[in-house]
Amino acid sequence: MNILVIGGSNIDIYGLIPGPLKMKDSNLGKIYTSPGGVGRNILENLARLQLKPRFVTAIGNDHNGHDLINQLTALGVETQTLIVEKQITPTYLAVLDSERDMLIAVNDMDTLKSLDVRFLKETPTVAKWIKEAECIVTDTNLDATVLAYLAEEVKKPLYVDAISSTKAMKLMPLLNHITVLKCSRREAEALAGISVSSQPIEKIGRAILDKGVGELFLTDGANGSYCFKGKTITHHRAFPVEVVSTSGAGDAFFSGVIYAKAHNLDALKYGSAAAKLTLQSPLTNSPLLSPQALSQILIENGEK
Repeated sequence: MNILVIGGSNIDIYGLIPGPLKMKDSNLGKIYTSPGGVGRNILENLARLQLKPRFVTAIGNDHNGHDLINQLTALGVETQTLIVEKQITPTYLAVLDSERDMLIAVNDMDTLKSLDVRFLKETPTVAKWIKEAECIVTDTNLDATVLAYLAEEVKKPLYVDAISSTKAMKLMPLLNHITVLKCSRREAEALAGISVSSQPIEKIGRAILDKGVGELFLTDGANGSYCFKGKTITHHRAFPVEVVSTSGAGDAFFSGVIYAKAHNLDALKYGSAAAKLTLQSPLTNSPLLSPQALSQILIENGEK
């Protein structure tokens, strides 16, 4: 499958607080960095899964940005990068609690606004890649005008990661153009217009399908994941896992889904296996991810 990923690249900075959080005070902990950005995370995972995706992104003209692209080059990824002067490479800052779950995060993605429709249309290599792509994978860090262009004008199967309940709102007028949508429960509730979290997840998923989405993959933490397509709802349990960090797990899940679709495999199984592997890593993207690693997880859990 010829896959083109268009989306965000950023540096992730994590602060881990092993003890009780002290607001408005200095907390003892650990700080570490990792390559990130939802589009880039999916891209790296797909490359580790040997799908050879191409990538279009924007970075600042700084060390972080060039380092991100060099790392992708080392993975054998073809990249077309818009380098934005006088802007920093997009950066994500998250504070994690003792359970390695996010307490709060800040993202500075202004540089990605420069990746506009004109750049996609008028950069010869990018225009060629869009024409050749069998599917396009993107995220809601992109500007709404770019998402609208990809959904309404490009006419290619479109796979979208909703990212957050706020950014997912950019998709509201485009849902009937999306081939595959990946959401967390919170993001799905926002798109469905359901604010009461006690509503059955089946009702939430159906509400999104009714808006025109072709296929919905909905993750619900320890409750597992769901696939909604037509009149069918499929559920997969979450694999047992000792969580090191939750960061990047959703992106890995979507990468596993895309890998499975490229090889006519069970998307929920492979998405869940990719998420498990990433939950076990302190990094946003597990360097251990591979087709063999996913198969081994399924074998160990009696699903292959």
